[in-house]
Amino acid sequence: MRRSVFVVVLFVHILWGAGSLNTSFGNGGASIVAVSGYLQTIPVKTLVDGSGNIYIAGNARMPGSDIFIAKLDSSGALDPSFGVGGVVVKDINSNSFDTARDALIDGGYLYIVGDSNGDFLLMKYDLLGNLISAFDLDGIKTQNIGTSDRGEALAKRGNVLYVGGSTKVANVKKFINIRFDATTGAYLGDIRLTAPTVGSYSANDILIDTSGNQYLLGTIKVGNLNRDLYLLKFLPNSTLDSSFANNGALQVDGNGGSDDYGVKLLLHSNGMLTIIGNDSLPDEKAIVVRIFDTGQLDSGFDGDGIKLIGFGTQSLWVGDALLDSNGDIYMVGDYQTQSQHGIFVYKMDITGAPKSDFGSLGLSTVPDSSTQATFMRSITLDQDKLIAAGRLSLGEAGPSPTIVMEFSTSDPSEVSVPLSRSGLFFLMLLIGVFALLRTKRLTLL
Repeated sequence: MRRSVFVVVLFVHILWGAGSLNTSFGNGGASIVAVSGYLQTIPVKTLVDGSGNIYIAGNARMPGSDIFIAKLDSSGALDPSFGVGGVVVKDINSNSFDTARDALIDGGYLYIVGDSNGDFLLMKYDLLGNLISAFDLDGIKTQNIGTSDRGEALAKRGNVLYVGGSTKVANVKKFINIRFDATTGAYLGDIRLTAPTVGSYSANDILIDTSGNQYLLGTIKVGNLNRDLYLLKFLPNSTLDSSFANNGALQVDGNGGSDDYGVKLLLHSNGMLTIIGNDSLPDEKAIVVRIFDTGQLDSGFDGDGIKLIGFGTQSLWVGDALLDSNGDIYMVGDYQTQSQHGIFVYKMDITGAPKSDFGSLGLSTVPDSSTQATFMRSITLDQDKLIAAGRLSLGEAGPSPTIVMEFSTSDPSEVSVPLSRSGLFFLMLLIGVFALLRTKRLTLL
């Protein structure tokens, strides 16, 4: 027998809107992570698994430099079942200087890239905090290419890990794109490229498109000149794509005479690319560069393909950025005015216009107190929540733990709550009582 079920839905309003700090997260909207025995806990990557758990990968310093991972549940509390009190710390070799620079979660594993004593470093953990022994026998892969090897950006496609970084071979600094087997850690080869002239440069981000093309974002300094943004495109066979920009390379001087630093490379669904970075003059500002898939700047974007964003502050510094499923861009970082320091989250659409549905005209800020300074460096999205992590400085000689904060990305809206039969009966009873009271009130009048 088929039964008919009638569902009545109530509507309630959320009390915190898009851009607001979620005060139910952690302690009033923030959680603090400090690694015992270290003065500084510096995050480099914020990640979320399919269950809403939060992972922070970074560096525990003073003394030395070791790598840490912290796991928090969705409420912002450290998970005591992970490592020791929610934190795993790894010293690769006794007294080594180990640095994590990027990380990702894929297929139930957490991968970290960086360097250890001048060699490239890859690590593979399960989500319980255990190193995977099948990955180069102990979960740790080091690879020597030249001198001053730095693994700075990490991406994964299929069973291949792509590491973007820099190295020095025969005293010449080079960009490098290395490939590793994600199961065994086996080295699969690399390509090394020299910038236009000898200078200093670093990799900032790497991404792989659906066709297997690889994009490497870097920052270069040519001789004694200023730093510029530098974007390389590799074909699936890891050779440069000669049809992209200038034989596979695009150099961008964002604000002639100033230093530009790359932070994040975003790939839009229409194939266009956006570089997010920082520009240093006359005041520090965010720089946004829009690029066609051919490697040419999009002149329809702010007139020349380059947009500087300052929010009217004395200076700001972007720590990280991401692209959501709607094609909108979020940036997080810290700002400084003459009287105040704090953090910001900014949301804009694909045209570079601020999103009015977030914060105040796309901008949400949280000022620091007079005794602290917060430097946000990483963000991630988990459904309608934006989770940001940074370093909390409590004075020059004081400790510097990691701070994790959660913001809403959705507007105040209505949510549906289905009622049971007993709830439906109770609701109908209330309606009847209100109707009776209204009738009596009308009679008395």
